[in-house]
Amino acid sequence: MRLNTKLSHKKNQTARFTRLAPLSLTIHRQAVLAILASLLLCSCAGTNSGKTAKAPKGPRVEIPAGVDTSVAIAANKMARQLFVEYPLQVKAKQYADSAVVRFERSERLWNILEGKLDSTSKVDTVASIEQFNIAGRSLRQAVELDKQAANSSDAANLRKQSLKALGTARTAFELSLQLNPFDQNAKLWLARTYQLLAKRFLDEKHYLKAIGVLEHLTRLEKDQHALYARLGDCYMALKKYPTALQNFQKAEEVLAATTIFNVPPNRELSAASVAAATDSAARFLYLYYQGEAHIKQLDASSALAVLQRAKNFAPTPQNLAAVEANITWINWDDGNIPASEKRDTLLSWVDASKYNDAAKGFRKLLPDLRTSRARREIGWRLASLEFNYLQREDDALRTMQTVVRATGSDSLAARQDSLYQKYIDSYGAMCFNQGQKMLAARKFTTALTYFNQSAQLEWNYRAKSFLELAKLAVNDPPRAETLAKESLKYSQQLEAREELAATELITQALKRQGKFDEARQYFERYRKLAQQRP
Repeated sequence: MRLNTKLSHKKNQTARFTRLAPLSLTIHRQAVLAILASLLLCSCAGTNSGKTAKAPKGPRVEIPAGVDTSVAIAANKMARQLFVEYPLQVKAKQYADSAVVRFERSERLWNILEGKLDSTSKVDTVASIEQFNIAGRSLRQAVELDKQAANSSDAANLRKQSLKALGTARTAFELSLQLNPFDQNAKLWLARTYQLLAKRFLDEKHYLKAIGVLEHLTRLEKDQHALYARLGDCYMALKKYPTALQNFQKAEEVLAATTIFNVPPNRELSAASVAAATDSAARFLYLYYQGEAHIKQLDASSALAVLQRAKNFAPTPQNLAAVEANITWINWDDGNIPASEKRDTLLSWVDASKYNDAAKGFRKLLPDLRTSRARREIGWRLASLEFNYLQREDDALRTMQTVVRATGSDSLAARQDSLYQKYIDSYGAMCFNQGQKMLAARKFTTALTYFNQSAQLEWNYRAKSFLELAKLAVNDPPRAETLAKESLKYSQQLEAREELAATELITQALKRQGKFDEARQYFERYRKLAQQRP
């Protein structure tokens, strides 16, 4: 019987935790844009045929009774810089309200398409930022949806309707702002719409438009920390990591500076009351994103420092786990971020069954690693690929021997290495399987050698190794007895038929040695086991 030594890489890998705010993924943009080209046209249909609405000309200056002409003209000029008249405000709000409805419709349709249950469309809150990022979470998933849409008229229709609603919302927000350019809420909605269009269409132009709107808003609303966070998200999507970092830092700075204004009037201003009024969820989010920006710039020490701070503000156990997983990921090879990223890539190749490419990548990565622990893990992953998929058993066994010896020579490292037992289990299974292969080829001495090696290891099916050795030692009753009894010490590792075989071996070995009383005891055990078998 050949033991299954294949690895579940998705379960075993200690790669980075799923990101709270996914970054833009590198894909073939031209292929995606080709798929979306027709949908882009549809999304703009029914929106004034692409024409830009002209803002009405301002009314003639009226001179109220008792007011000097120069004062009226100056007041009229000032008014145009401060607000628009009420009828235009009403009309602009109608456009904006209709745009919000279309935006939310687009979200609902997209959520249905992705199998989500609900959607939240709030403006200028941490929750809305997080929800917004989740709404466009995975560009790979969007590409997969494109593929599904090609085979599903329902999916294609949902996607088309969602994109059309989003395009219509954009146009309506733009019309609203042409009528009332002082509506900051509509500007923020327009920025969100640009961001979502950028994510859905996988382009940069809408990110740049969103940045333009948000930069304008931050000049007018310097106390709104969430605006800086949105800017940071846009710059992250454009891979402008230093600028993204600056905006996430600014978001945290503004949040800290304005927290005092959240203390209720009936409470004394104190460190405790200010701390109680702090939006911990927002503080956590901004620190976490700063960590992401540092990681993208390969600055491990800064990333670790800011993530340690983020732990103090984690609002949920899941958030705390995300931070700790990121810290573990950075520390995997002592802050060697490029190596951690390369490891993730190689593991994704293994999951995609690109075994040969992954093996080459693991072998190439080994010299670039800083720590012995990281080298042991990569050696183990390389050996597993070579043994299970690439028929390079000899290379795999030599690699695993090196890995196990390197860990075993350092008892402290063995205790601290969470993967150490997996190394032992893999090495034991490889030796056992190779022993069976040699046995089938009638190479008995080589088979005996491999079974002996696997029996020396405290791996998860060690009993099987002792049983095979007992079978090979059948011509030496005392040795066969000892080995078979050793196998039964780990009987929970044996299948029913194997336990039966071990008991029979012991019975026969005892009989041949004249130990009849003990032989009868094992014979009774053998009979009970035999009766239990179906």
